[in-house]
Amino acid sequence: MVAIGNSLGEGIRVTQGIVSRKDVSMQDENGQTLQGLIETDATINPGNSGGPLVNMAGEVIGITNAKEVATGVEGVGYAISSNEASPLIQDLINVGYIVRPYLGVSAETIVNDYYAYWYNLSVNSGVRITSVDADSPAGKAGLQVNDVIVKFNGEDITDTQQLIDAINQGQVGQSVDLTYYPRFCRTDN
Repeated sequence: MVAIGNSLGEGIRVTQGIVSRKDVSMQDENGQTLQGLIETDATINPGNSGGPLVNMAGEVIGITNAKEVATGVEGVGYAISSNEASPLIQDLINVGYIVRPYLGVSAETIVNDYYAYWYNLSVNSGVRITSVDADSPAGKAGLQVNDVIVKFNGEDITDTQQLIDAINQGQVGQSVDLTYYPRFCRTDN
């Protein structure tokens, strides 16, 4: 397997390696979880990120995009698998941009009873809304900051990644069932 790209701006170069794992998840520097990745020991440096990861049959199996940067870690790079990238590429070809469902909230995972008490929440698990875009589907439906989402289309939501995945599995314009607890519901004060 080889990774092709303009590594360090030195012109088109190729590095070789093996696929260590498939369907890997990792968090990027922004805290977003990337899923469906291919882990490789092929060298991935600035400039060849975004280049193809090609198997020995000449088939593109992924798009290089990240590497593990930590003391004591060498040769751990990641590529978005072709299976994950293909629908996005097709959107770019067909409409010129990526089409995804959108709820219009920022949220964070509720982690314990103290957290729920601090924010005066009525539940101690789920996803607490931290901001709502007023013109979004969530804003138009009346969701507010500190509401806690616990189900999305019947599926339990216990962390933000589950909410993101549930939203991304839907279709643009689709109606969904959302179970949430309104903000400041607790009455034990």
